[in-house]
Amino acid sequence: IATESEVNSFFKENDELNKTQIGRELVAFKEKYGKLEAKYLLISDRIAYTKDNSDIRVTLDLNPRYRIDNLNLHTSGEGIPLLEEGEAILEIKVQHSIPIWLTQILTEGKIYKTTFSKVGNAHKREMRNKLFRNELSNKIIEAI
Repeated sequence: IATESEVNSFFKENDELNKTQIGRELVAFKEKYGKLEAKYLLISDRIAYTKDNSDIRVTLDLNPRYRIDNLNLHTSGEGIPLLEEGEAILEIKVQHSIPIWLTQILTEGKIYKTTFSKVGNAHKREMRNKLFRNELSNKIIEAI
């Protein structure tokens, strides 16, 4: 995890940030919200496939997980699973359109486009847990 001074230094000393769309969005986000603080650590076992001079990249995220404490990557790879046992996230990135041969493979495998946010799902799970703990606490207090 970067220190606050390292993050501020990154934004001040990195002239390359304003040359890309993502860089400009990061700068705008930092300017709008000020101090940023990590809340989740996302971890997965990733396998990536690409070919030189190709505009296709395929990644497979196995065992995606998260944690809300001990946010240092160097301590362990443990976390709360985001998917059921045996499930994985397949991501296909293309610069232009998906080639017909790949569309046929996906169709034959009944693999269809969907969205999945690892951060969003981790956050939803944590909010559900917090709500459950609050409701449980209220029931215990009422019973006393």
